[in-house]
Amino acid sequence: MTSLTPIQKLDAVLDFISKRDLIDVHEMANKINVDYNECFEILERLKDDKNIKPNSKQGNSLEPAYTWYSITFDGRLLNQTGGYKGKFDRENKFNPLQKLKVGLLNAAAVIAGLYYLLEIIRIYIAPLFPHFLFWQKN
Repeated sequence: MTSLTPIQKLDAVLDFISKRDLIDVHEMANKINVDYNECFEILERLKDDKNIKPNSKQGNSLEPAYTWYSITFDGRLLNQTGGYKGKFDRENKFNPLQKLKVGLLNAAAVIAGLYYLLEIIRIYIAPLFPHFLFWQKN
């Protein structure tokens, strides 16, 4: 059994909730191969991101209180657009124009650094060794 990455776990729980109205955390943990306690952490994260909302039922002497989660519109939208993995990929994707800008900026920085290095050599180091300078006349 392969272990899931945190993003895959978030997507698996989000997908599981999107297909059901009422979830049992034990059942969910078993079906998506996530630790039972970690399921609560994932549910809390999904709730903080406003992708799910908790619904509670008050208990009485015959029925215990319980909480179930339902998916929100933002959660359905996120799930249909690739989940957290798709969101991560979209946020970290460079388009070709951005790559060109970064490359030009790096090239300009290298050229500026070389120019600065040559100026330091010309001003501070070259006067210490005048006999090595072939362009100066004696």
